[in-house]
Amino acid sequence: SVVKQAGGFLSSKEAGLLYWAASEWPVSGPVLELGSFEGRSTLVFALSGRQVYAVDAWSEETLAGKASAEVVFDRFKENIRQAGVEALVSIHRGMSHELGKSWIIPGAVLFVDAGHEYEDVKGDLDIWTPHLLPAGLLLMHDVLGDKHLDVTCAASELVRQNWRVVLSAGSIVAFTRK
Repeated sequence: SVVKQAGGFLSSKEAGLLYWAASEWPVSGPVLELGSFEGRSTLVFALSGRQVYAVDAWSEETLAGKASAEVVFDRFKENIRQAGVEALVSIHRGMSHELGKSWIIPGAVLFVDAGHEYEDVKGDLDIWTPHLLPAGLLLMHDVLGDKHLDVTCAASELVRQNWRVVLSAGSIVAFTRK
């Protein structure tokens, strides 16, 4: 499938959860996606028919030498083009915490998969969750498992802050406000 061809770290089980969220969550509005890489999650959301605002730095700093930022960004754009979902994907290149400060578009679904250090995740949650519609769905990647403990820590704090877990698949946890 076009989704599997896109580079990334999203498993089939996780992609299924994202597709369910985008196609079945009963709140109208776009997906706000923090962290797009080569577009695997972006494609899942767009193929469900939702508008996606893809926010990623696509920078050498954020990729930490794993790949050339321009090569990854070009792959992202090509993956979106090949899937025929350009009309549903709006690209916003920059650091998520910077773009979020001046963001004005509310989202029905917020997918957080940008920086994985505690301060980055906490900052993204603090800046971006106010842009989530009241009954919107917050999805966080890399929460479960022992690979990204800073993400796990930031996500666990949500439960004490008026959020409840709806479901999970792979390393993704879905939350709504209580």
